[in-house]
Amino acid sequence: MLRPPLADRRLRLLATGEVALELKRPWRDGTQWITMTADTFLERLCSLVPREREHTILYRGTLGPHAERRASIVPSEHGPRPKNLTWATLMTHGLALDVLACACGARMKCLALVREKKSLARLLRAHRLRTHAAPIAPARAPPQTDLDFGP
Repeated sequence: MLRPPLADRRLRLLATGEVALELKRPWRDGTQWITMTADTFLERLCSLVPREREHTILYRGTLGPHAERRASIVPSEHGPRPKNLTWATLMTHGLALDVLACACGARMKCLALVREKKSLARLLRAHRLRTHAAPIAPARAPPQTDLDFGP
């Protein structure tokens, strides 16, 4: 989790409904607490939250994204990142699992991406597979009916 923008132990809700905030360091004039209405406090708190899909760390100078000398400073282990990676490729890259490897030694092939029950049933029928789950067998009795705790 990320660190919160301010520690909640520095906040007090006053009887008047205002919010008091203890400053980290006293100001030059000696002010240690500031008070504001709850609405003003929420407005200021919301301004600390970055907008959606907005970078919170910006690099400038040589580390900037379009700097001429960036390649000589920032190591590049791989070439350009491929687009539209499949799920199997991501599993191989991230977890070192080859999910398409079959126990028989052959390679499996992705036939379709199924998102709805209807399309799953249609796909199973097309491959002449069962469209309903197998019936569940009733539970069997335990193998030992009595417990022998005697000597």
